[in-house]
Amino acid sequence: MPVFDFSDAPEKKTDAICTYTIVYSNAKEKSPEEPIFVLDNRERKWAHHAGGIFTNQSKRTAFEFKENGETFTADILRIDSRFISLIKWLGENHIHVRLSGQNQEDGYAVYRIRETAFGGGTKLSAADGFFAVYDRAPSCKRRIGRSGGR
Repeated sequence: MPVFDFSDAPEKKTDAICTYTIVYSNAKEKSPEEPIFVLDNRERKWAHHAGGIFTNQSKRTAFEFKENGETFTADILRIDSRFISLIKWLGENHIHVRLSGQNQEDGYAVYRIRETAFGGGTKLSAADGFFAVYDRAPSCKRRIGRSGGR
C-alpha cells in the first residue's frame, strides 16, 4: 500500500516583486507622452510593434517579449493606475498581446495593447473587441468583458 511522505517541507513561498510606480492620469487618449505603462529598455530596445505575454503578477510585474523564437523579459517601470487590473488579468490568463510603443529615454512607452490570440491581430472581431473598447475607456470602471454587454 503506497504511503504519502509528509516529512518534506513545502517550498518557501516568495513574495511578488512589484517593479512599477503608479501614475495617476486622466488623459482620454494614450500616446508615447501619456502611455499606458513604461517597460524597461536599458538592455534592449523594443520594436514599435512587439508581441508577447505579461508575466503572472503574483510573481513579478513584467512583460515577456517573443522574438525569433526567443523570450526576453522587461520589467514594468510605470503604469497608469486605470490599467493595473487589466495587466494583472492578462498575466493571470496568459493572453498573447501585441504592444504598440516607442523607445524613449526613460523606457519603452506603450500606448496600445491588442490581443493576438485570434486572427493574429489582423482584423477586428468580437474575440478581440474587448481591447478595442478598453483602449478608449476613460476609466477601468467602464471595462467591457469578452462576452459583450456594451
